[in-house]
Amino acid sequence: MNKLALIILIATAFVNTLFAQKFKVEPVTNLPSEIKNVNCIEFTNNGTGWFGTGKGLLKYHNGDFKRISDPKNPLSYQINKILLDDKDQVWAGNYSSQLLCFNNDLLLKTIDFKGITGNKKELVTSLTKFHNQIWATTSNGKLLMYSQGNQSTQTLQGPADVTVYSIHLDSIGTKWLGTSDGLYFKARNKKWKRLPQFSKVYGIVSNKEDTWAMGKNNNNQGLILYKLDYDLMIFFLSVDRSQWQDMMFLGTQDKKIRFYDMDFDSEGNMWIGTDNGLILYNPISGEAEYITAKNIEGFDTKKIKVVAVESDNKIWIACSGKEIYKVTRPVKK
Repeated sequence: MNKLALIILIATAFVNTLFAQKFKVEPVTNLPSEIKNVNCIEFTNNGTGWFGTGKGLLKYHNGDFKRISDPKNPLSYQINKILLDDKDQVWAGNYSSQLLCFNNDLLLKTIDFKGITGNKKELVTSLTKFHNQIWATTSNGKLLMYSQGNQSTQTLQGPADVTVYSIHLDSIGTKWLGTSDGLYFKARNKKWKRLPQFSKVYGIVSNKEDTWAMGKNNNNQGLILYKLDYDLMIFFLSVDRSQWQDMMFLGTQDKKIRFYDMDFDSEGNMWIGTDNGLILYNPISGEAEYITAKNIEGFDTKKIKVVAVESDNKIWIACSGKEIYKVTRPVKK
């Protein structure tokens, strides 16, 4: 073995040891037996977890899971997306063009959009909140809105021939869509427009006053994050100053990599789920750490479809099927 190969071997062993010391990955084994897949996870500020599955809504509290479903109406409890509002009410979008609103374990209301989607059952693909409005997107590219004020509903057709992965509304109500054809936006009373920098946008996520989109550029390379700034207060007036800034994420130049989900911790770090493990990314310094089967002993999964931050040092990830892990990193002293 030559000196260069020996140095590489020692460096690799050191990195793997470093990761093993920094991150602990534990499988979650106490899911209810009925659960076959986990589609989404959200945590409240008090640490209660809500899990959307094809067999109902799961509530996680003090280490235990409780399944919320209705044997007489199981299809309504096929949950694909979850949104927590500022009252910690749980809004759940299902496989059948419906929104369900829960207060703790109690179902408060069901909003059925099938009447305005041509009586078609469409999968709810994303959810967001804008003032007192709940917005959803569907697998057929529709935008659905429910107003909590007057309890009215509205539908809007998205861009043609795209799959919508994510929706965001900025401070003045401009609609942003992450799609299979890149990033689209629609100002009020305007047509949909496509930003040319993206080929795909898998998610749009907000962190305090900033909003980020994740996807691929037109060469189908890497992860590009654009930062959206808004709500600059000038003389007590809210001024929208949206400007998307190119933030190339170096180190993920694999053209085949797929990004699934992203969440923030309170320090502003991004936790990104991909088809090749978990990425911890600091958007300020540009530093990234990779949590994969190669550098974590006993962690044999690759595809991470759901990421949820419970606390700064505890991250939940869901993979294909019912496979769930808790990722813990040491608390900073």
